[in-house]
Amino acid sequence: MISVLIVDDQDLVREGLRMLLDAEPDLCVVGEAGNGRQALAQVRLLDPDVVLMDAITRRLIDDFCRGPAPGAATASVAGPLSERELEVVRLVAQGLSNAEVAARLYLSEATVKSHVARVLAKLGLRDRVQVVVYAYEHGIVRPGGQA
Repeated sequence: MISVLIVDDQDLVREGLRMLLDAEPDLCVVGEAGNGRQALAQVRLLDPDVVLMDAITRRLIDDFCRGPAPGAATASVAGPLSERELEVVRLVAQGLSNAEVAARLYLSEATVKSHVARVLAKLGLRDRVQVVVYAYEHGIVRPGGQA
């Protein structure tokens, strides 16, 4: 078992990476840190085999998301989702808040919350972080832009 320490200043990125890495049978995330000082303390305390940090994080996400061509997977995963829900998923995956999604799509914030709730229910997901991971895993969005 390979022990991994995740270091990134964004909680959402750390949580998403933890989900991806924990899904691998030979990897075990032993800790997280939000900055270099915390990382050093965690390394001393946990003695991980691997420390996954920002520069490397971007490369990992890029490699992981090289799966389906942009848009190719969208048709298969969009089956249960309406076109509007798919738009909401794309924007959520880009890190936009409900208010920002509402402004972008000219909707009320309550309507966006309803769309997010329906997406979670239709896809059997627990929270927005899982929506982001799902969107990347299924080629709905890609690093650096939309699918």
